[in-house]
Amino acid sequence: MKSVYPFILPAVQANVERKRTNENAGRPIQSLIAIMKDLKSEEFGPVFREFNKRESIYGFGDLQVKRLFDELIENN
Repeated sequence: MKSVYPFILPAVQANVERKRTNENAGRPIQSLIAIMKDLKSEEFGPVFREFNKRESIYGFGDLQVKRLFDELIENN
């Protein structure tokens, strides 16, 4: 099965990691935080481009990432 559908396990794992828990903000949010620190920037454009490179498995569009980004900026 793995050789026929090699994308299934990574997609399922990414979906599991996307979920927020009491201890964890979820992989997309954690990735945005790391990207903002790495780029030393809170400018959406560069952060969005890097997010798409690092987390392309999610297939998030700009508005989806912008919502998460704005939530992060608002809460910090």
